[in-house]
Amino acid sequence: SLKHLTATQNELFALLGVCAKEGFALATVYAITSREKSDIDLGLARLIRLSLLNKGNEVDRFILHPLLHALASEIAIEKGLYQFAEERHTQFFINFASQHRGLSVDNLDTIENELDGLLLTAYRLINHEIVNYGYYLALEPFFQARGYWAQALELVDSYLTLAKKISNWNYVVQMLLQ
Repeated sequence: SLKHLTATQNELFALLGVCAKEGFALATVYAITSREKSDIDLGLARLIRLSLLNKGNEVDRFILHPLLHALASEIAIEKGLYQFAEERHTQFFINFASQHRGLSVDNLDTIENELDGLLLTAYRLINHEIVNYGYYLALEPFFQARGYWAQALELVDSYLTLAKKISNWNYVVQMLLQ
């Protein structure tokens, strides 16, 4: 199927490898690419027709089969696109968390819909040893309000481990308070 894609569509497929394995929204795809929206929309439609991408259960949601996700990631790395897309994906979700911070029902629902991408971003920050306490604080009200305790505790533990590793004692204290 990849042979039936244009270069732009092949690049789009590769870029999808940086998205959350569990699924992603159209807005995320727009954020990770530098192409025109019309090119993206046409490319996504072509990927769906060739069974390289599946529509999600909700409008404007997509899912890559796990093997296709791995292939897309591999192609992105080979073409030197992965780091660029990962940086755009990470920045998109940092901004997203900040914009939807708070306890309104709309904010909580919006965060819940994008939780996989938000968690992926948190773990990317941790893996790259980037301390971003504000990012955790943007997500923390959601975890408490919706009862995502396991995810919150795992994230706090990961942030705490990072803070100890880089000897950021202020951050250690903040995470212990959480």
